[in-house]
Order: sequence, then structure tokens, then C-alpha cells
Amino acid sequence: MLLSQQLRDKRYAKVAKRVHDAIRLYSGTELLANVVSRIHRQKERDVDEWRAQPPWLLLLLLKWIILYGSFGPIILRRVTDQEVDKLVNLMHGVDNASNQPKEHDNIRLFMRAIAYQQFLFQDPITLARIARQALLFRDLPSAHPLGTMFLAAKGVTLDDWIELSFMLASGFLSSPRATIRDSYFDGVRKRHSSEVTSAFLSSYSRTLPELRQYLQGVTLHKPQEFRERSPMLAFPLLRRADDLLCFSPQILLKSIEDHIYDTLRAADTERFMKHFGRRFEIYVRGGLQFLCEDFIDEKQLQSTFGSGKVTDFALIRDRSVLLIDAKGVDIGFQGMTTPSATTVVNRTRTSIIKALIQGEECGRRVLKQLGSRELFLLVVTYKQLYFGTGADFVSSIGAQRITQEGYDPTTAALRPENVYFVAIDEFDHLMSALHHDGVALTNFITQTRDLDSDPGSKSYVMKMHLVKRHPTAGFAPMYLQHEFDAMMKRISEAFDVDA
Repeated sequence: MLLSQQLRDKRYAKVAKRVHDAIRLYSGTELLANVVSRIHRQKERDVDEWRAQPPWLLLLLLKWIILYGSFGPIILRRVTDQEVDKLVNLMHGVDNASNQPKEHDNIRLFMRAIAYQQFLFQDPITLARIARQALLFRDLPSAHPLGTMFLAAKGVTLDDWIELSFMLASGFLSSPRATIRDSYFDGVRKRHSSEVTSAFLSSYSRTLPELRQYLQGVTLHKPQEFRERSPMLAFPLLRRADDLLCFSPQILLKSIEDHIYDTLRAADTERFMKHFGRRFEIYVRGGLQFLCEDFIDEKQLQSTFGSGKVTDFALIRDRSVLLIDAKGVDIGFQGMTTPSATTVVNRTRTSIIKALIQGEECGRRVLKQLGSRELFLLVVTYKQLYFGTGADFVSSIGAQRITQEGYDPTTAALRPENVYFVAIDEFDHLMSALHHDGVALTNFITQTRDLDSDPGSKSYVMKMHLVKRHPTAGFAPMYLQHEFDAMMKRISEAFDVDA
């Protein structure tokens, strides 16, 4: 097994080096400009274009251009579209040398790695995702630990950061442009000092030498490299002499969307999760309240059905019980792309597996008192983990492994096919669509389970079911839209610049 992995590593490194060597023949400046232009020209969900030059492939090529390109004064071979096309063709060869399905413990782990890399680019670009950051992190009580931690890490308050994030995203996403000038934030100097805006922008941008140094520290040329989400997520803007170049609008938006969470989690994971868990639970409660359905929370679960493990919420209906648990977790790059089922278990033991055990124990107590009903569990995570259903999760890691962890799928009252894992973005769209169409959440989950029982109608993630069955699924819920409108109003009052 070790030798086989060594051979795969050598195979990948050899194919990747062909691209690195080819990159060195050209002007790095011209190559970078050509590839960034291609990324910005791509149309959303253009299948033919994505097949020829997928955005994730172009971003890996861009990373290698920064690492190995020639940016000095010596004039090298000039760059044409035809020459870049040749590089793109070489990149497809790198794909063939990356980890393939047979090199994973099972096909679902391979599919998760693909989804993690690629589905990001299929999501619509919308500022509502930044409005979610405002609901989660804005207007915290004075001296709240999350606000204190963020100020210590960034030197900027959370409220200022969220407002500047919205301004930055608006600058690139409200019009098709790849750059903004340094003067872009001049219109808000009275509200945000130059020190604050500089600290903010420096968290998202690096000069070319700085970016190369960063990439050298995080790059490992092994087969899993091809499945990475671009490291440009850390610094989605290139700092140039008098402007900032956006590598990819999708990468910029995702970076902004996750920046607060990632910063706080990196600062002190245990302390962050202790305080964020409560904020996340409140957010999910707000979504359920928007749906206008009766539900009970964990305190009511314990007082009604006895002490023990409980979920955050439950919808009790005549024929079914839907438990809902909010898990504001992230399992990292390795957890998302690993070919090893054992690694998945280790990465999910305190989150996904814990939710299954909580749901099983809580559900048994509820059913013991209420009698026979269908038992369901909806696990809402902060980031998309691409596990789909409980049955998919069990098949990813193996029934024996998860039984050893304390959840036996063969005897559980909570059947694995009755469990769904959804990211917070999916949850928001679910609340919006069901509220608009007047569909009960328990009915939707039951129907989705029935569809997923047939391979012909099964979907990989919940959002795919939403899009197929509810045309309104693409709209943000009103609680996000209201926050979006409030942010736009604040910005219009403080921000008037022609950049």
C-alpha cells in the first residue's frame, strides 16, 4: 500500500512538473492576466466551457503561474490564447494523474472530494450570503467573547468588518469588473479610518512576492492537490501598484462569507465553538420561526420526555417526529478530500456521529412516550459537508465503523435513510421555498426520503431536490433579504464613490 502511494505521488509530481516547466517559458505577467481574464469571462453553468477549461483547473494553473512564473524584466516568449490553451490541455493530464475512484475506500468518498472542489462554482453569486454574516456576528453584546477575539486577531470590530465586507463584495459583484482602485473606499473615510480599511484589505490581499511566499508554505505536490479548493481563498485579491485584482468572483465571495468563522476558529477552536454554537442555534431557530410551524426546543424536550441526550429542536406531528440539530462545524480540507473512511470517522466523531447518537437516544425517548411514528433527523451544519443522507454517510465509512462509535444503523429507531445533513445555505433556501409554497417541513422531508429511496430520483444533496420541486428555492428568505436591505441602506448613507 505504501509503495503504491509512493508511485502515485511520483506519477503526479512528474505530470505536474511538465506544466511547471512550460510555465517558466512565458511571461508570468501575461500568463496571469490571460488566465484571470478567462476565469472572469466564464458564464455561470456553461457546461461546454467548463468541460474545456473548468474554473477549478484554471485556478490551479493560476496558483502554479504565481509559484513558477517568470515575472522579471527579461522578455520571454509572448503569451497568446493558443499557448494558454496548450497549458490548459496539459492540466487535464494532471487531472488524470490525481487520485482516482479506485484509490478511495469507496466511490462516495471520491464523489465528496469532487463535490467539495466543484460545487462551489455552481452556487449563484449573491450578497445574501454576506447578510447571513451580519445576522450571525453583527450587533453582539458589549465585550462578547467572539467580538473580543476578532478584534484581537484583526484590529477591526466585527461590525466594521461586516460593513466593509459588503462594500468590497459589492464592488466586484454588482458590475463585471476584475479590479478596484485604492480610491474605492475613499467615500467612507469618515466612517472607517484609513487604518481600519487598510487592515481589512490586507487580510484579503497580498502582493505577488507575498502571495508566492504564502503558496510555497502551503503547497504540496501530491495527488490530493488537484482536489483542493484554491488556496486563493485565503487571499482572493492581488495587491498591485494602484489597484486590487480579483482572481475569481466566486472565490472572493466564498472567502468573505467564511472569513469571520475561519478567523475565530483558527484563533481558539474550543473557545470559538463554545460561543458560536449558541449563535448558530439562535440562527436556526430564527429560520424555523420564519417557517411559522410549531416546534419545541431542547429544554422542552427534556422537560417533556425526560433527561438525557437531546437535539436542539423537534417538530412533533401526528405521524412523524422531526428532530433538528444545529452543528456549526467544519471538518477541514483533509476531512473533505480524504480517500480514507477512517479519517472521515476521526474528523466527524464530535459532530456528525455525535448528532446521530443524540438523535437516536432522544428519538427513542420521544417514541417511547408518543408511540409509533416515523422518526427523522435534520442536521444543519455551518459549512457544506456533502454527506447527503445518513444512509450515504454510513456507506461512506462502513456500518461496522459507525456501530463501533455507538450508532448501529441496523437496529436504530432513527433509520439512516431518515437522516439529512444540510449546510446553512441549504437550510435558508429550504425555509424560503417551503414558506413561500406553503409546504410543511415534515412533509417535504418525508417526500424527499421517498424520492431518495429510488436511485432514479435520488439527489446528491438536499438543494438539488429543492431546485427540482420548488422554483422559488433560489430566492433568499425574507430574514436575509431584510438584512441585505438594511446593509444597503447603511452603505448608501455612508458610501458614495465612483471607483
